[in-house]
Amino acid sequence: MPRDPEKLRAKQARSRARRREKISAYNHAHYLSHIEEIRLANRERYLANQDDRLDRAAAYRATHPEEIRISKATHRLANLDEYRAKAKAKWAADPVKSKTLNAARYQRNRPAILLMAAIKRASQPAKVRARQQRYRANHPERNAYDHELRKARKNGATIIDFCPAQWEEMLLACHGQCVYCGRDDLPLTKDHLTPYARGGNHTLWNILPACVSCNCKKKDGPPLCPVQPLLLTIANPRRPRKKRVA
Repeated sequence: MPRDPEKLRAKQARSRARRREKISAYNHAHYLSHIEEIRLANRERYLANQDDRLDRAAAYRATHPEEIRISKATHRLANLDEYRAKAKAKWAADPVKSKTLNAARYQRNRPAILLMAAIKRASQPAKVRARQQRYRANHPERNAYDHELRKARKNGATIIDFCPAQWEEMLLACHGQCVYCGRDDLPLTKDHLTPYARGGNHTLWNILPACVSCNCKKKDGPPLCPVQPLLLTIANPRRPRKKRVA
C-alpha cells in the first residue's frame, strides 16, 4: 500500500526540525565550552582580513544607504532607553565634545531634521502645544525675548540682532536709569530711537532704556531729548535667523 505523501512530508519535516535542534544545541554547548578559543580565532581571522572586510563594509554602505538607515532606526526604536542612557553618559563625560559633534551632525542633516520636526509638529499638535506652554511657563525671560523678535519681524525690521546680553550691558552703562527722565525706580523698557513705523531696526544703536511713561510719551515720534545710543558692547550680537528648509 503506497504511503500518504502528505504524512511522509510532515514526518520528514519533523525529522529535519529535530536534527536542526540537536545541531543547534551541540553548537551552542561547544561555543560555551570553547568561548575564549573561538573569540581568539575570530579576532585573528578579522585582523588577517581587516582591510578586505573594511572595503566590503564601505562598499555595502555606499550601495545600501536606505537599508542601513532603516535598520539603524528600527534598532534604535527597539532599544530607545539604552540609547538615551548611553547619550547621557557621553554628555556627562565630555559635554564640549558632545556639543561639537551634535552641531556638526545637525549641519550635515539639517534639511532632514527640520522636515522630521515639521512632520512631528503636524501629526501631534496637542502634544506640541502642551510642550510649548510648559517651556514658556518655565522660561519667562526667553519667552519675552522671543516675543520681541516676533514683534520686530512682524513690523518689518531688516536688522534683528539685539540680544539679552547686550541689554544687560546697556543697563549697566546707563546705571539702570531712564535716558530721558533719569529715574531709576521704574521698570525700564526698550525704546527704539527710530520706531518700527519709520523703518527702525531691532539693533544695538537703535535701542535705549526708557521708563514706561517716557516710552509712551515718545511713541512714534523723535527722542524726547538729545541722547547718545550705545554703539559697542562686549557681548556679540544675535546671529541672524536661518530660514527653515521646507
